[in-house]
Amino acid sequence: MIHSELKKMILFGAVILFMVSACAEIPDGVVNPGWNDNTVINLAAPNSFVRSESDSTMAVSIEFKTTANIKSVFVKLKSQNADVFDIPSVLSQNNNTFSGEIIFPYSLPSDIYSLEIFLEELDESTKHMATSLLNYDNGQTKYEPVISNLVLVSSISRGVGFIFSVDVSDQNGLSDIQQVIFKLYRPDGSVVITNAGLDYFNMVDDGDTALYGDELENDGTYSYRSIFGSSSATGTWRFEFKAIDKFGLISNVITQNIEVN
Repeated sequence: MIHSELKKMILFGAVILFMVSACAEIPDGVVNPGWNDNTVINLAAPNSFVRSESDSTMAVSIEFKTTANIKSVFVKLKSQNADVFDIPSVLSQNNNTFSGEIIFPYSLPSDIYSLEIFLEELDESTKHMATSLLNYDNGQTKYEPVISNLVLVSSISRGVGFIFSVDVSDQNGLSDIQQVIFKLYRPDGSVVITNAGLDYFNMVDDGDTALYGDELENDGTYSYRSIFGSSSATGTWRFEFKAIDKFGLISNVITQNIEVN
């Protein structure tokens, strides 16, 4: 029986506010009430944006309780894979509010990003102040992913571990790949159901050689390590592979049988 460890992605839909408070001592003992008291009151940012040639900017604003010690406010984007992008932004101050436009470059891939708001204080220290989720579409033509070069043994004995892999490509970039999966059918034609109740298994491209047998992270080769247990049926088992991108487009399907002895 195939064993797997599925990775789950948890997306938080609410805006997370980080409250920062402290005070600095003045030699005469008087506390400056404005120092390090930059509590976020409101963050206004869309939860989705579609880029086009005529519209590549998105408005955003953030209001603080006080801005007495703020030198500047800037934005970063963090992808689902934890890649961080420095995004051009011009946020100007009006009283306690910083507002302006974020400029999305053509090369930024479509993804669900965390919009991270930072401030730089007068002492040049940097603080992370707020986060909001952004479903970003770069407006480019959507292409279906393609899988190829399946490496899978043609026969295997029960109790013997094995690794298999498949290459994945996408004209929208590898960051557009949501998941690469395979279904497994027993010799009697029934599909194997995972412990999580799914009828498919997720392959990985995370460089985890020990667990999954994947040799290099994010190289487009998705791998899986498995074993047929002693109680597995002998005979012909069928594997079906496919990839799905972040827009739900599905690749070609590759099917291969292996003989389990």
